[in-house]
Amino acid sequence: MREELDRVRATDPKTAEAHELIITDQLDAAERKGVDKKALQRYAKIAFRAGYPLDEALRAYEVARGPESRSQFAPLSKQTMNDLGCAIKHLCSFMQVTGPEALFMQDVTRQRAITFRYEYLP
Repeated sequence: MREELDRVRATDPKTAEAHELIITDQLDAAERKGVDKKALQRYAKIAFRAGYPLDEALRAYEVARGPESRSQFAPLSKQTMNDLGCAIKHLCSFMQVTGPEALFMQDVTRQRAITFRYEYLP
């Protein structure tokens, strides 16, 4: 949905506004039908570009630092990638979410990162 809204915004901003209203109405209707509110909020954040999901960021990072990457940085070892996965599991537990797909980069503020590092991890 995010890509579709981006495409419409680029060609016709008025139509994009109408699409956004339709999506908002559908989200409201889904909430009235009992769909999980957190799932709906996540969908809205992604569709309206209000958040960048952590799982997408992780996939991009793994590709950028993987063995076939052509970046200026050396590829990360398998153990380092495993350690990253472990750290993400602990971060999700700390943030009280089910996994990286339910967490947005914007949710991990500087203060939360400090609390995670110095209070939760030890």
